[in-house]
Amino acid sequence: MSKPSTTIGMIRTLLAYSHQIFRRCILKSEVEDILGHCHSSHIGGHHGAQRTTFKVPQNGFYWPSIFKDSRDFVLRCDECQRIGNISRKHEMPLHSLEVFYWWGIDFMAPFSPSYANKYI
Repeated sequence: MSKPSTTIGMIRTLLAYSHQIFRRCILKSEVEDILGHCHSSHIGGHHGAQRTTFKVPQNGFYWPSIFKDSRDFVLRCDECQRIGNISRKHEMPLHSLEVFYWWGIDFMAPFSPSYANKYI
C-alpha cells in the first residue's frame, strides 16, 4: 500500500460508530491493496471471503461495500481457485441402479461376411 499524499491525508475522515470505535474511510483505489493484504498475509493467508472481511476492520479500515468487495476479491484470487475446494453447489446427485436394470442389444446386418461372420 502506497503512502497517501498530504492533501489526501488531510481530507480523510474517520467514521464513528455508536459505541465510539473509529475506522478510517478509504478511497476506492485503495480497496484492492487492503483486501490483498488482509487476504494473503505472510502469516498464513488465503482465507475465505468471510474471514477476509472480518480482518479488514481489525486493521482499522472500513468502506460501505466491504462484504461484496471481499467476496469478489476472493473469487478472483488465482491461487485460491487452483488450490481451493471444488464447489459442489450445482452438482447433480447420483442415483444408484439395480444390477442388470437396463439391457440393450443392437443388431446390425447384413454385412459382407468375413471369416464366415455376417452379423455384428
